[in-house]
Amino acid sequence: MQELLSHPDKSLLRHLRGVLHNCRTFMADLAVEDDLRRIIEWCAVLHDLGKASAYFQKYIRSRTPDGGPVLGEKERKLTNHARISAWWTFLVVQRELESERWALPACLAVLKHHGNFADVDTMLKDAGDEDMNDMRLISEAVDYDAFKAILSELGFNIEYLNHEFFLGGLDRFYGRGIRRLRKYFNKHPDLAHFFDLNLVFSVLLSADKGEVIFDGGVYRRGASEVSSAAVDSYKSQKFPGKPAGLNLLREQVYTSAAVNIEKHADRHFLSINVPTGIGKTYTVLNAALKLRVRRPDLKKIIYCLPFTSVIDQNARVFQDILEADSDGPVGSDALMVYHHLSERSYKPHDGKKEDKTIEIDDNRAEYLLHAFESEISVTTFYQLLYGILSGRNREVRKLHSFANSIIILDEVQSIPIKYWPLVKSIFTYMAERFNITFILVTATMPLIFDESQDEILELVDDKEAVFRAMDRIDLDCSLLPEKMSTEEFGELLVNDLDDNPARSFLVIVNTRQCARELYEFVREHLELSDAANDNELFFLSTNVYPKERLERIRRIKQSCATAGDSNAENKRSIVISTQLVEAGVDIDLDIVYRDIAPLDSIFQACGRCNRNMRDGFRGSVKLVTLVNTAGKRIASRLYGGVLIDKSVKVLQNQGDVIPEAEFFRLSQEYLAALDGRINQYDSSSILKALERLQYDHAFNITYYKEMKRSKPNYDGGKPFELIEELETAPVYIMSFDEEARRLYDEFQALIEDKDMDKYERMRAVKNIYRAMSQFIVNVPAHHMPKDESRRLFIVDEYIQDLPYDTETGIQYGAQESGHASI
Repeated sequence: MQELLSHPDKSLLRHLRGVLHNCRTFMADLAVEDDLRRIIEWCAVLHDLGKASAYFQKYIRSRTPDGGPVLGEKERKLTNHARISAWWTFLVVQRELESERWALPACLAVLKHHGNFADVDTMLKDAGDEDMNDMRLISEAVDYDAFKAILSELGFNIEYLNHEFFLGGLDRFYGRGIRRLRKYFNKHPDLAHFFDLNLVFSVLLSADKGEVIFDGGVYRRGASEVSSAAVDSYKSQKFPGKPAGLNLLREQVYTSAAVNIEKHADRHFLSINVPTGIGKTYTVLNAALKLRVRRPDLKKIIYCLPFTSVIDQNARVFQDILEADSDGPVGSDALMVYHHLSERSYKPHDGKKEDKTIEIDDNRAEYLLHAFESEISVTTFYQLLYGILSGRNREVRKLHSFANSIIILDEVQSIPIKYWPLVKSIFTYMAERFNITFILVTATMPLIFDESQDEILELVDDKEAVFRAMDRIDLDCSLLPEKMSTEEFGELLVNDLDDNPARSFLVIVNTRQCARELYEFVREHLELSDAANDNELFFLSTNVYPKERLERIRRIKQSCATAGDSNAENKRSIVISTQLVEAGVDIDLDIVYRDIAPLDSIFQACGRCNRNMRDGFRGSVKLVTLVNTAGKRIASRLYGGVLIDKSVKVLQNQGDVIPEAEFFRLSQEYLAALDGRINQYDSSSILKALERLQYDHAFNITYYKEMKRSKPNYDGGKPFELIEELETAPVYIMSFDEEARRLYDEFQALIEDKDMDKYERMRAVKNIYRAMSQFIVNVPAHHMPKDESRRLFIVDEYIQDLPYDTETGIQYGAQESGHASI
């Protein structure tokens, strides 16, 4: 008798043994009740039961190097192993635990272990006669004796595993039982249902995929390497001497957080709510490292930021700290960066001081990045939140990896206000069940958790005093009542530039089109006034490809760092930007203009002005109200009327000029004005859907759009969408950079290489495309040429339709849109 195979080069016994081992390894890190632990183990050993059928064995042997018989169309259909494996898992769990409620997550996790979740009604809908008949045929072809022998080898004895029991189970549960389950989850909504299912799914998927990728047990990093004193040591070297001025205040904040986190190590929710430019990155990393000493059960730190544009900047700081601590290179097991554009590379250090690392190949590296298999991971809100709030196979796989972590959300106010109630419910549940400590970091703490109700603990002593001690800038609201067109604002701006020739300027507006018009207006003015050579004019928006954008930010920061240095050949910096500079881009200019925005965004803009509190200088941030041709505020279209109205009302009650010392009081007034005005409908709708396992309702934007089209009165809430996903097309800018041309040539060669192994080529294409992303601008689809055959548009080929200006980026129309904001 031939041995059962799971893959062309692997026995089914070997595969299931590895999956079971991986599941047990992951569960060792989780507080999993006994019943759920047993369910996950049953999923591990039963998820590929359908591969024991003669149809699948014939198929898999046709893919071995020596080949095999080719399957006909009907036989190919009967190679599907997930459905019969799922229903066997359901029957086993139902019998062993005498619980249909527990049988459901086991069944669905196995059913979808090669797919994505949908609404539970959809996943449990009655099968047609053809599906039922197919399962009967597959069951008849399963070698149950051989499979029971495999289970026995793994320590599981299920004597009733036979064709007759399966048919009887289907008759009992496949129709009436499904309807009972659908009623149960509709009548007994509970967030625990969602997390039970997603946890089973996450562990099973990670164990199964990990076994295939690592050919057995997955790689796990070793013991902690990062010292709790790493930041202390680094700061003492980088900033020697006794601190004074702003540095003294930074040191007080730093020390306060470190002391308090040790006092309150048992708290799940902590905050660092201090002004911008106070050293929050050092402070929170140091606090997290100190917490790990008191709480060795918290094994990793996951540091989340809202935008990819600032991740590399923060990661560089962390790398410098860790390299100083280890006196040598840092491996991926200590620090990794993970976002959609990051390099898929994982190189754990071998423990020696020399630069020796273990190279892990691309496929395995991507798996480890996805599992946050590092002491410190730097990632985005997107990667975190979609790892929790999703039904997609790839995303749900992350869930169990968040357990036993310190999760830091830097610039937490960037989470859309409509999701604050949702985030509170989800994080509160996860903190207890998955043993997570959350640290929220911001200058403007959102109303997610209520400090007055002891829902969250502030780590900085007397934070109000810290805000009052900040005396770097004034917020000038005198222009706010005057509505201005872009041209009118341009006139005002160039007059101010002329009146202050020694001062650097930053202008932040709400749309790319507005930024471009202002940039061109200022550029023309400087050229006409013969002042172009005395100024360096920068333009920043996502219309500029990422590599060039980051280079401009680097040059701006360099200019800021050498401002006032008589030995440096400095020009005055003038930066025209969208709001992409606000969160975490540590540039420092003298005068800032900001189109009206929600108050937290305004405070972020203030953080780019006189950031380092230079002696004898006071910065100025000036607010303006820009309107479109219809006289409507541009900001309201982007942020919504409520946030802008409340911001304007709070600001106008303070007088024309507001000193920075008043910002904390101002933010409290703003949050009080918002209290009760937060639209809870979207959060409430999503939570209700999660409690009932309605994944399409909660997460599927395509499903939502189809329902809106087909049912005009459809009142289901909008699915979770952290970043509104517009239909866009990628445009590759390769006309101005030799690296872009080289990457594109390599990309084309891979696409055309028909001799290369299909899967190897797919991985290589993904890697090269990721590298190409630094030259890609995503353009709204309605601005694109009509060429449905193209998945990637090249500026070289579409130069007439999509001209690219080397200063202002891609040009695709003058439409004002909140979606085209950055």
